[in-house]
Amino acid sequence: MAVAMEVSKALDLRHLALPTGGPRILRLEVEEYVDHSGDDALRVWAILPNDVDVEGLTGRWVVDFKGAIRDALRAQGISLFPYISIAPESEWREATSES
Repeated sequence: MAVAMEVSKALDLRHLALPTGGPRILRLEVEEYVDHSGDDALRVWAILPNDVDVEGLTGRWVVDFKGAIRDALRAQGISLFPYISIAPESEWREATSES
């Protein structure tokens, strides 16, 4: 992917302006993705510890978290739309092993 380096830089957790009050993010996994309309996009997985109750996350935190990812990508000049999922590591492994 031509923008892989820029994506890695934009979504570096050490520098990403994440909202406060949320769970610890173990890592972000990013892959190339083609959406339902055939457009190039990004699939971004926010991987959480297995003991996090995703249902307990506040809507405000989720909106702010996804906004921070979109803002960071735009600031790096990346216009690909990020489809963002938030999951504990075990659920992420299950979801990605099915594809």
